[in-house]
Amino acid sequence: MPRNMMLSSLLLFTDIGITTDFLIGTDYPVDFYTVMDSPKLELFDVIVYLIHYPLYGYFFTYMIYLWGLRGGYLCLYVLLWSGLTTGIDWISITFNVFTYLNGWRIEFSALAYLFVFSLSALIVKLFIHYWGKNDPV
Repeated sequence: MPRNMMLSSLLLFTDIGITTDFLIGTDYPVDFYTVMDSPKLELFDVIVYLIHYPLYGYFFTYMIYLWGLRGGYLCLYVLLWSGLTTGIDWISITFNVFTYLNGWRIEFSALAYLFVFSLSALIVKLFIHYWGKNDPV
């Protein structure tokens, strides 16, 4: 995968993770879930934002790039990643890594992941189109 595409992917998924957590996981406008054990930014939060989200997104991007996914296969891929992430969400809830608040349910997370991964797949396809599969940089 071209280096520019890899770096863009890492930044994209870092941004998606931070943006999502701040939009639906803070007090404004509504707090739908509590992450970790404190509302303040802690070292583990930074590790999640700078390591977990980017690596997760890197593997998502790399498989699209490697396999050249399009059409129905890309849709199935997005469904699989959304299901995997919803499963991880369920495990996180079970072990109190985060807690849903104000009526948020796992079904809402599943829909949110479908949206996020669909949008991400479109952006990744733009990355591939822009940098091309044979770009050495």
